[in-house]
Amino acid sequence: MNDFQKPYHYLITKEEELLIEETLSELSQTYMISFDHNHHIDLKTFETFQHYSEIKILSSINLCYNNQNFKILIINVDYHFMGGKYGDRKCNENQVIGFKILHQDYGKVLIRNENTLDKILEIFHKIEIDFKEDKQFSDNYFVLSDNEVKAKAFLKNENRNLIQSLPTEENFIIQINQKQLIINNKKPINKNNINQIANFLKNNF
Repeated sequence: MNDFQKPYHYLITKEEELLIEETLSELSQTYMISFDHNHHIDLKTFETFQHYSEIKILSSINLCYNNQNFKILIINVDYHFMGGKYGDRKCNENQVIGFKILHQDYGKVLIRNENTLDKILEIFHKIEIDFKEDKQFSDNYFVLSDNEVKAKAFLKNENRNLIQSLPTEENFIIQINQKQLIINNKKPINKNNINQIANFLKNNF
């Protein structure tokens, strides 16, 4: 499979290429698949990608399921990791992102697993959106938005259930920028995450 952007083909290892090819072959049993060579997606408009020094889209893969269209993006990122066991260092990684155009504008929204620090900060300063009607979701997920009404319009009961069906240990982050949604977890390319992202994005939202 040579459907990677020509200037960046060298950034994909043979092992990654074979893994992606095998995964797409399996997905083709469920989804219609094609490759998009004229994509125009600015990932730096999403909050968690703004600290990357460079983002290259290596491949843009279109998937369709029951009239639900979305993309799997294979990207290469450069960033500076500060601190940790090995000190400051520059990193270069290939990752997988899911991308979908939504039916309406939901403003800016960030959804991720809630951690201990989030809970501590919440004691001193109200910074996240709570869902009083869904304590389990509020206890487990951290939601930030520039418009609470729009965020709650997206996070209706069905969509909260879909988010909660994602494996917690995968630490997926969902971001919305108006009518664009992305989902990723910053892990190296792997078959499970590609399948989990596709299974999430095939839903009608």
